[in-house]
Amino acid sequence: NNNNNNNNNNNSDKTSSWGNWEDDASDANKENIDPLFPQTPRRLSKHLSQQNKHLQQSNDSLSAQVDSLQKKVLEETTHRKTLQRDIDLLKKQNLGLQKRQQSKHKEEEEDKLMEQVRVQLQQLIKEKSDLTALNERLARENEQLHGFLSHMSASDEEDD
Repeated sequence: NNNNNNNNNNNSDKTSSWGNWEDDASDANKENIDPLFPQTPRRLSKHLSQQNKHLQQSNDSLSAQVDSLQKKVLEETTHRKTLQRDIDLLKKQNLGLQKRQQSKHKEEEEDKLMEQVRVQLQQLIKEKSDLTALNERLARENEQLHGFLSHMSASDEEDD
């Protein structure tokens, strides 16, 4: 449709006056024919078939990308859950270590252990934050690809 609209706009620019259109009707008809647009139903059908095939390939490619991103999101979610379990285990170990240190009443060891646990917890919290940000980014990309895919599907249906 855009080609036809652009062609019609170009044709109106090419025709300088209405007065001489009767004199040279065959030339005016030649101006209205877009050389890139198929002129027979068979050519039109072939052209539309090629466009449909190209759109289908694009759609398949986008579907593959969406599948890939979904797999990545699932892998990252699984990894995040594993890290969360590790964090929970470390917290339990931390509590156990704190209780053991309190029973020993050795402040020197308590300080070393607390520092080690504090460093470990900081590292785990940072990793959790990084993974959460990555997971959110992948979820946004996944939503964008789904939107683009639905847009492409809708445009395919409109073309048909």
